[in-house]
Amino acid sequence: MNTSEIGRHVMVGFAGTQVSDELRYALVELGAGGVILFTRNFEEPAQLRELAAEMRELSVHDRLWIGVDQEGGTVQRFRAPFTVWPDMASFAEAAPGLSSEALKDPKRREQATADVRKFARFLADELRAVDVDWNFAPVADLNTNPDSPVIGRRAFHEDPDYVAAFVAAFIQSTQSQGMLACAKHFPGHGATTEDSHTALPILDIGEDVLNRRELAPFRAAAEAGVASIMTAHVLYPALDEVLPATLSPRVIPRLLRPMPYEGVVVSDDFEMAAIAEGYDLGEAAVLAMKAGCDVILCCHKIERQEAIVRGLYDAVLREDLPRKTLWASDGRLKAMSERFPPRPLPPLAVIGRQEHLDLAERIREGSRYLE
Repeated sequence: MNTSEIGRHVMVGFAGTQVSDELRYALVELGAGGVILFTRNFEEPAQLRELAAEMRELSVHDRLWIGVDQEGGTVQRFRAPFTVWPDMASFAEAAPGLSSEALKDPKRREQATADVRKFARFLADELRAVDVDWNFAPVADLNTNPDSPVIGRRAFHEDPDYVAAFVAAFIQSTQSQGMLACAKHFPGHGATTEDSHTALPILDIGEDVLNRRELAPFRAAAEAGVASIMTAHVLYPALDEVLPATLSPRVIPRLLRPMPYEGVVVSDDFEMAAIAEGYDLGEAAVLAMKAGCDVILCCHKIERQEAIVRGLYDAVLREDLPRKTLWASDGRLKAMSERFPPRPLPPLAVIGRQEHLDLAERIREGSRYLE
């Protein structure tokens, strides 16, 4: 066994707009299986496309995953000349004559759903033009806590049925373009009062409430064939009194896989305080893989990325992380790659196309009218 067999399960981030020494080390020596991009990596579209080509050339794997969080609203890493999209809540609000009751009207709900489909298709085309193949969207959380410091308007709506419909539409449209979608943050982050970037949120609700409310959009995502689902760094005492969902063996096997869902599970960033301030990252990565995660995100520091790869490697050698767990995860990653083979890249001219800008503005104006 070499580190690349472990590294394929780790997705890294880096600073700068060109391949850095740290990124080169992560790709070549640690064998990282993917790279997640941020605003700090973006100058302009042609530069992103060249960066992606260089990263793919360096990778020790047949397939390097290149991802980004491009949701719309506050979370979109690439802005102009890319289309700047409104947040997800705006798509429901822009349905003609909107109110919570109005969305029960099939015609108005279909208008909102059709807009989501267009949005997802246009968004996927723009990302694929710069050789990104994995968008960590849509948010499948519910906007049940409008004062949430982390979700709020990143969610489509507070109603599980509406969110389920919009999530499914987003996923199907995104993946029809050859772009991986990722429903997040399982099993639900929308009701929390704390941000897992800065603390470990605790959501003390019963499993019956989770099943009836938070899990509905994830079931819809699984039925829509979503390529990946991201875990939440949230503690649910009704499920596990000690470990957050990402690390808990009582969450993915018990709630997610039986939906049924056979795709890839990716962790949220391990450098968020909910994990980084409470755990050794190598040990946490072992817990996450044993709990059912296939990919560990580590978005910033090379020393933490190395600690995760080394921690997983050592755990396999001492048989704390069973090889059969690793092989099963390898199988899911291989199946995802086969299901979504590389496609020819769209021209850079699709970025900021007028049709895309017009949709974004119509949704933005429709939502603003209701404020």
